[in-house]
Amino acid sequence: MIFAGTETIAAGGTTTALDLTKTCHNIDSDAGGDIFTLANGTAGQIMIIIQKTATGVSTITPATKTGFTSVTFNAAGDSVILQYYTTLGWIIIGGNSYTVV
Repeated sequence: MIFAGTETIAAGGTTTALDLTKTCHNIDSDAGGDIFTLANGTAGQIMIIIQKTATGVSTITPATKTGFTSVTFNAAGDSVILQYYTTLGWIIIGGNSYTVV
């Protein structure tokens, strides 16, 4: 299964689920911070998440993951690339200036 397309999510101060049918996600955060969730994917699926603008912190929390609990961005240009493995969930395979918990 091939996923394509870009999702753009404006800051809203709420919890927002990332669209599994899109590969790239451009997100914003406001002063109150924003939380993004990521459901389990399909084996081999790749997600690219980029912080477009930031006046606050964005937190991305996948349902199943290995090696981290969540990823946070606090500046424009922060990014993370995740890949889904059936037995491991989402793992980080790259990115720029992100923080993991």
